[in-house]
Amino acid sequence: MLRRFDVLARRKRHAGSLEKRGSSYRVWLCVDGTRHRFTVSTTGRKIAEQFATQKFAELERARERHILGLPTSLRMSELLDLYIKEELPLLAPKTQAAYLDSIKPIRRYFCDYAGDPLVDRVRNPVILDEKQYEALINACARRAMLSLYVVVQGESGARCQSEVLHIRWSDVDFEGGFLQIASGRGGHRTKSGKSRWVPMTPRLQAAFREHFKRFRFAIYDGIQSEYVFHHRITRGRQRAGERIQSMRSSFAKAVARAKLPKELHQHDLRHRRVTVWLAEEKNPVHVMEAMGHSDLRTTMGYTHLSRQHLKALVEPTRSSRSGRRIS
Repeated sequence: MLRRFDVLARRKRHAGSLEKRGSSYRVWLCVDGTRHRFTVSTTGRKIAEQFATQKFAELERARERHILGLPTSLRMSELLDLYIKEELPLLAPKTQAAYLDSIKPIRRYFCDYAGDPLVDRVRNPVILDEKQYEALINACARRAMLSLYVVVQGESGARCQSEVLHIRWSDVDFEGGFLQIASGRGGHRTKSGKSRWVPMTPRLQAAFREHFKRFRFAIYDGIQSEYVFHHRITRGRQRAGERIQSMRSSFAKAVARAKLPKELHQHDLRHRRVTVWLAEEKNPVHVMEAMGHSDLRTTMGYTHLSRQHLKALVEPTRSSRSGRRIS
């Protein structure tokens, strides 16, 4: 059934419609007389509405740039090609050669491994230090579902909505110390399309145990929820016991309470997990497997996000601290 979100059009200034199509929503948006259609892989109407709002804003910005005669959003590959064609020839020959060498790893990362994103989608992830990470967790302390949600992301590096919110009670192996990220179950598919096991840190195990005590055998309308992250009360369209489909808003409020950079995204906790493991000199192959990366080069691409491990180059060695001269 096609439903026009007239209320949203009045409240958020966008015109369009949503149509439920099996396990996804089809979104239509109209900007300056041009209709745009998108498919959102979600069963949650609220998530589809959020997508529509964000996409409408992007289309509006692109329209304004077009009116001003400015280029609309480019792919990274197009931006690099444009730079090589128009800017590079203005430089000295040796400088051109040096810049071309610098562009190669940039192109390899963004175009080959990051999917050639739109330029306006590219952003530097916010990597929290230990103090900031603790502040975020403390800001969630009184909200049980949100608290575990943040700890699972920060300790396992699992993707927020597509993986963490699909975890079931049976996915947590306390005896073995592993968390299963399942794919292909009930029609749900992870980004890689493959299931994997992630080792749990002591902190994550403790958080899961506490959560289990409170919610594992909770009854909602005579039924136990199979999902770790579920609604506790019935309100509006949400039903007690049903899987929570998004915590984006709650996460943003926790970031504000913790007084962290507003640019912090949920996915940045995944970046932090990989970065910390690599900085601690964990085996990159093991990190790749735990994160679900298909290529080791994707994993190693995270090494540029943290500089802490480089301090080892200037810190005194054991021999120099003991007074012996190093030749």
